[in-house]
Amino acid sequence: MKFSWNVFFQTVGTAIQVANASGVIPPKYQSLVAAVTGLMQGGVALKAHNSNPDGTPARSSMESPVLAPATPAK
Repeated sequence: MKFSWNVFFQTVGTAIQVANASGVIPPKYQSLVAAVTGLMQGGVALKAHNSNPDGTPARSSMESPVLAPATPAK
């Protein structure tokens, strides 16, 4: 996940949580909105945690590239 998408989704999630805490959401739905938004933010955070800022998998820097077979010496 690219860093810019992470920032966007987390900002939207935070705005929803603030709106929920300020009473914009009816009390009947506040716990549902908090739970769903929290789970979505957690999922985005987990995806971002496993990605580099450019969107490549974080593990890619730890994996060695596939080496071409050695050519026989003459």
